[in-house]
Amino acid sequence: MKKTMSLIITILVILALVVGCASQEVAEEIDEPETPAEAEKPVEKEQLKVGLLTSGDINDNGWNAMAYDGLVMIEEELGAEISAVTNIAASDMQGVFREFASNGYDYVIGHGNEFSDAAMAVAPDFPDTIFMINSSTTTQEPNLISLNLNAFQEAFLEGIFATKFSTTKKIGFIGGNEQPSTINNFNGCKIAVAYADPTAEFVGTYIGSVTDAAKAKEVALTFINQGVDAFVAHCAGAAGGVYEAAKENPGVIVTGATRNRYESAPTVIAVSTEVDLGLRNFQLVKAFEDGSLPFEVKVYTVDIESGGIRYVDLQGAWKEDVPAEVWEYVKKVEKAIKDGVIEVGPQITDASQIQQVE
Repeated sequence: MKKTMSLIITILVILALVVGCASQEVAEEIDEPETPAEAEKPVEKEQLKVGLLTSGDINDNGWNAMAYDGLVMIEEELGAEISAVTNIAASDMQGVFREFASNGYDYVIGHGNEFSDAAMAVAPDFPDTIFMINSSTTTQEPNLISLNLNAFQEAFLEGIFATKFSTTKKIGFIGGNEQPSTINNFNGCKIAVAYADPTAEFVGTYIGSVTDAAKAKEVALTFINQGVDAFVAHCAGAAGGVYEAAKENPGVIVTGATRNRYESAPTVIAVSTEVDLGLRNFQLVKAFEDGSLPFEVKVYTVDIESGGIRYVDLQGAWKEDVPAEVWEYVKKVEKAIKDGVIEVGPQITDASQIQQVE
């Protein structure tokens, strides 16, 4: 009997130990839940990287500086890592694009139509990089877009002012390289002169450079000797030569192009136009990144209608020196274009195609 009781007690002890161990294992499973897998944790986005290519100097206070200003906005507002390569020769464009993309840049901006072919050649090899070309109509799936500045409209505003302000009614245009955007500048100014005053005379040329200020000054002095007293200059850094020629000939004025150029030559720059290509670069990158604008391969337009091209308010002594009726007229023309009352653009081949503002 004692042996039987001992056996029963032994069995009960063993069963208790087994149950206890099992309960402990269950308890351990309940008390120590699994931690989420690493893959389920939010993944922090790597720092945004944006690169810029320019064919000129970003210190030109004009075309190239505008692009760099937009790049700095991307750095400051979006916390991006930025880099700019300047004064790039055509033969080096593909190499610079490829270097940026190989180093993981999310966006690479080519500032000017001259970068289009190089971007088209390189973009297919880097589908995760978005290539953006300013002042171009080039697009290519899946990652190449363009921002097309209506350069015709920009120079049209400048030509309207120059013609209305001119005393001699002889308007000079000095362009840099003869490429699509500058050709549109040329044509826009020419049409504007005929629109503002059919009796006015237009003379224009290209100097074949955006840095040769000496050449720009030489051409400007030649035009001044022919009676020109108002210039529209679209030759980037070389425009400094036009300013110098104007300074040496009192009564001659120049319109500032691309951005507010007043500080460059306050005594001769009567008015400026500004465009927002750099700002537009920032706006698009921001919109694509925050999802407010779905990325789409297309041409994004910068024009008067969108507020992307506009006159800068008169500054300094020009507030008094520009006749009120001149300023009133040019602002009326600007508003008519912005409101869609009149259409102005590269499709215009004769001033008579544009309705006169009331």
